[in-house]
Amino acid sequence: MTDIKTRKTLVDYILDTDYDRYNELLSIAEQAKAEAKAAHKTERKPRGPLTNEQKARQTESKIAKLQAKLAALMGEVTED
Repeated sequence: MTDIKTRKTLVDYILDTDYDRYNELLSIAEQAKAEAKAAHKTERKPRGPLTNEQKARQTESKIAKLQAKLAALMGEVTED
C-alpha cells in the first residue's frame, strides 16, 4: 500500500461548519477588490509627439545633469 502525501492548503484546515463563512468572506473580498479597481480607474490623456523644442530642452537638461555628475566625480578624483 502506497501512502501519497499532498501538500495541505488553508482550505484543508477549515471545518465544514466554517466553510460557508469562508466562501462568504471570499466573495466580500472579490467585491471589495472590484470596487477598489473601479474607483481608481482613471483614463490617461493621450500624449502627442514631442516637438523639437521639447526634445532640445530634454536633451539640454540631460547634458546638464550628466555634466554635474562628471564634475562631482572629477572633484572626488582630484581630492584623493
